Amino acid sequence: MKIISIVTLLFCMFFINIEAATKYEVSIDPKLLNKSKEVLMEQVGVKEKTGHNDGKEVEYYLNTVGRQKGDAWCAALQYAVFYIACKILNLPLSFIPIERTGLANGIFNTAVEEGVAVSYKSKDNDLIVWRHGGTNRGHIERIIEVRGGGWVTTIGGNTSSAGSQDEGEGVYKKRRNIQHPLSRMMVRGLIGFRI
Repeated sequence: MKIISIVTLLFCMFFINIEAATKYEVSIDPKLLNKSKEVLMEQVGVKEKTGHNDGKEVEYYLNTVGRQKGDAWCAALQYAVFYIACKILNLPLSFIPIERTGLANGIFNTAVEEGVAVSYKSKDNDLIVWRHGGTNRGHIERIIEVRGGGWVTTIGGNTSSAGSQDEGEGVYKKRRNIQHPLSRMMVRGLIGFRI
């Protein structure tokens, strides 16, 4: 019985790591990458007005991807910083390297289709995507600092200031690991940017 349990555990760990061990790079203009990071850093501290996916900034993020007040907005934030950066740099919106969607896994799916598979190693500016089971529900954050042992510092929206909770009321810096689950979501992979 003990051997069966160990084999089952190893089998599960193997498939979890296969899911997590995917990274795709998409092309980006270097000015846009740098400016989008600056814009993202400026968003840290933004909070929802009433804790119901609302408020001026949150609704702006949602509007950039065609979503409405009350919708989850982690993916909208990541798109919005590229959108704002394009406006500042006077670049066409076609330069935005990620899908215009409110779904974290929609962004990842497009990266799989249009990107280039590369080694699963985190870099500054990568997007990390989690998925809840086989659904489209998930979460996305941008890596702003790479540390050792798979640990990274990220900035994410629709997250909380406490613990590892992924659903929350604002934009915060978080400590994450590129191999670890987030609540009940497993890491799906990384999206990198190729200059």
